[in-house]
Amino acid sequence: MAGLLIGELQLRGLAERILIVRPANLSFQWQRELKEKFDEKFLLLQGTDIRDQFGSTSDWRRRRSSSFATNLP
Repeated sequence: MAGLLIGELQLRGLAERILIVRPANLSFQWQRELKEKFDEKFLLLQGTDIRDQFGSTSDWRRRRSSSFATNLP
């Protein structure tokens, strides 16, 4: 379902970047299935990657962001 929605949004020109937040244990499964079924390549980012790039705040620590995926250009 997510792959179909992503494709439709891109087709309509409504999505330049896409952020998918999902449980960490599904990261590689999502990445593989989006590539195989929809030819979409995503980069996996962990919470530490986000903190390294954007800094650490008390809000990040409280929420414990664990995993992200972003669409590559």
